[in-house]
Amino acid sequence: WSSKKVAKEKLVKQRPVHVEADADLYRSKVSADRIIVEAQAAAEKIRLIGEAEAKATNLKGLAEVDILKQRNLAWQQTSSYGAIVEKLITVLPDVARAIAEPLSKTEKMVFVSSGNGGGPSQFLKEMSTVMAEVPVTVEALTGVDLGQALSRLGGGKMGQDALQGRTG
Repeated sequence: WSSKKVAKEKLVKQRPVHVEADADLYRSKVSADRIIVEAQAAAEKIRLIGEAEAKATNLKGLAEVDILKQRNLAWQQTSSYGAIVEKLITVLPDVARAIAEPLSKTEKMVFVSSGNGGGPSQFLKEMSTVMAEVPVTVEALTGVDLGQALSRLGGGKMGQDALQGRTG
């Protein structure tokens, strides 16, 4: 009986150690479970964000396709030539701006004339020539005669005058 009593006392003394070890084990398991749950939540968040971004990209692409289809339909319902001319006319100011842009960066111009009509007046003539060549360039690139197109749109002389920069 005394060996049972010794064993019992030994167990009673070891019990706090076992209880503390069990508590540490439980805390570690809870901490590990928490880390797993947080990692799963983060992974789910990343997955959902990825799906949302993919869906948004897809919807944006579909919207762009719809816009292109609508434009195509509109162009089919109108004269293709007229639509092209309209587009070209709307970009002509941008073309003129692009031609003139290098001059806006010029700080100082010095004109040297040898007496044969050079200098500032020659410069203006050359700029006018460049601007006058824009319709020829547009026709070469697109096949659209802007003078003829403006004549159609402006009722003859008025369209030609607009193209050549004349008024009234």
